[in-house]
Amino acid sequence: EVFAIALVTGMFAVCQSRLGKLGRAFFYLELAALALLVGVEFVINLVFAYLDPTTIADLRSGPLGLALTVASVLFL
Repeated sequence: EVFAIALVTGMFAVCQSRLGKLGRAFFYLELAALALLVGVEFVINLVFAYLDPTTIADLRSGPLGLALTVASVLFL
């Protein structure tokens, strides 16, 4: 995902002069989605791996679950 952020930013730099307002908006949306995805993967792989399933279920039932869902849907 980190390399995807660099790739999307590089593509934006190359095509920046031909993009309108909508293209810029989609670039920023995609950049935010990729950055959020990095955070989601960090939590899933480096935090949830050390917690027991009941704690994970408690965390996912609160605001963290909503944040994970929003980040995933935004990426899609």
